[in-house]
Amino acid sequence: MKFCVLDADYEDEKIVLYGVDKKGMSVKLEDVYTPYFYVLPKNKIGVLKKLKKNSHVRSVHEEKRLLGKEKVDVLKVVVDKPQNILHVRDAIKHAQDVAGCYEYTINYCKRYMIDKKILPFSWLDIKGKELKSSGFARCIKVERMRHAKGDTPRLKTMAFDIETVDNKVVMISCIDNTGFEKIITYKPCPKKNCTVVTDEKAMILEFVETVQKRDPDVIVGYNTDQFDFEVLKERCSAYKIELAINRDFSGIQWIRRTKASAARLIGRIHVDLLPFVTYVLATQLESEVFNLNAIAQELIGKGKEDV
Repeated sequence: MKFCVLDADYEDEKIVLYGVDKKGMSVKLEDVYTPYFYVLPKNKIGVLKKLKKNSHVRSVHEEKRLLGKEKVDVLKVVVDKPQNILHVRDAIKHAQDVAGCYEYTINYCKRYMIDKKILPFSWLDIKGKELKSSGFARCIKVERMRHAKGDTPRLKTMAFDIETVDNKVVMISCIDNTGFEKIITYKPCPKKNCTVVTDEKAMILEFVETVQKRDPDVIVGYNTDQFDFEVLKERCSAYKIELAINRDFSGIQWIRRTKASAARLIGRIHVDLLPFVTYVLATQLESEVFNLNAIAQELIGKGKEDV
């Protein structure tokens, strides 16, 4: 099967790759991968004795690595779980037999991608065992992986926006790149493609159902990290419901980025365009304000409509 990589994550001791096949169907791959870091020893025998006593260490291998311009003899320390790398490193870092520890802060998924030479939108030829997994067209346990060639796939992309009054959501609109458009609200709405429901809770659940039914690969918004998803999270909490728009029907996750938290989806890519406008396009724009209406007017000649 040919598979295009869109995102990577991990579950326990498994790497999980999310992507699509040649037909654009959603695919989840599971691969076994052991985390590791490097130790530069002063006294190799002394370090090996300490490492063998640590229950989190699976194996230790001798390698030559470049440190600056010099090739040095190091120990590759293979650990049982990603979260235990720092435990092992902390247990030996001050030992008199250790000159230094290296590559212990590299993210587990990034380490896998680097070692396998996989980039986002890379094509892979996969053979493996079919597994059951809800929300994905196919789920495969990897037995063999080879690099392959292929064009960038046409991904199903959905954009959404919410409107609020007094910190409550009164409208959610979404559109995708197949021509689908939908407005969801619980007030009379004269617009086409408008679904009117009973209340705010029903509106959020209708939005979740719409996302799951349309099944986009990418969800796009503007200031979704700091506004749309934050507001939806609070309103879902008030109603004790999940914003289950992940491909596995779970709620959204929050991860820490450099300056703020960001919403992360499982099996889909979430793109908040505001940081891109703020940090990349800002110097090329005439607008002094970066709200959606102003930026849309400048870039595409269309603003938000009053409803």
